[in-house]
Amino acid sequence: MNLLEAQNLTKRFSGLVAVDSVSFEVPQGSLCALIGPNGAGKTTCFNMIAGALAPSSGDILFAGKSICGLAPEQLCALGIARTFQIVRPLAGMSVLENAMVGALVREKHVVDARRRAHAALEKTGLQSRAHMEASALTLPDRKLLEIAKALATGPQLLLLDESMAGLRPAEADQICNALREINREGVTILLIEHVMRVVMSLAQKVIVLHHGVKIADGAPQDVVNDPQVIASSLGHKARAA
Repeated sequence: MNLLEAQNLTKRFSGLVAVDSVSFEVPQGSLCALIGPNGAGKTTCFNMIAGALAPSSGDILFAGKSICGLAPEQLCALGIARTFQIVRPLAGMSVLENAMVGALVREKHVVDARRRAHAALEKTGLQSRAHMEASALTLPDRKLLEIAKALATGPQLLLLDESMAGLRPAEADQICNALREINREGVTILLIEHVMRVVMSLAQKVIVLHHGVKIADGAPQDVVNDPQVIASSLGHKARAA
C-alpha cells in the first residue's frame, strides 16, 4: 500500500517549470530518498507535499485521499511532518520545550505533551540534553532536535530536508541510526539528501529528479547504474562513495 502518491505533479513559477509532471509513490512503512542536483526540483516537491506551495497541476494523495489545497497545519494534523535544512531551535526555550511545541499538535494537556516530547527525545538520543537551552546545542544535536520536534507531532509520514548537510561522517551515521529506528517503529520517511553514502545505506527506494523531471525511480543500486543518472553525475558519485 502506498502512503503517499504524487500524480503528474507540476509547479510553474511564471515561465519557469520547476517540477514537470512528476509521479512517484512512497510505500507505507518505507524509507525513500528524493535526490538530484541542485535546482532539480526536490525542495519544490517537498513544499508542495507539505502544503507550503500549491501545485500548478497534478495531485498529491495521502492514504488514498487528495491533500492538495490543505494548509501545513492541516497536513500536520493528518500525520505529515517535515523538517528544514536550516535548523532554527525556538529561542530561549529548552530542548524539551522545543519538542513539546510539536507534541501539543496531538496533546491537549501539558503533562501529556511533556511525556510525548520525552519519548521523541529518547528516540533521537537527546534525552540527556532535555533541560539544556536549545540554542546551546551543537549542529548535529540541532539536526536531531529538528527531527525530534517533527516526530513529537506523531507523524505517519516524516519529510526530512537534508538532515545530514554540514555533518561529518560519524555525525551523519548517528542520525542515520536514529532514522532507521524511527522507521522500524512504523514511521514512513521521505528524505532529500545529497550525501550518496547516506542514501545508499539508508534508502529502500530512490527517486531521482533532474531539471524538474523524474529520470529514475527504484532500488538504490539499480538507480545509480541507470544511464540517465550516470549522465547527470549522480551515479559516478554514488559508486565512488
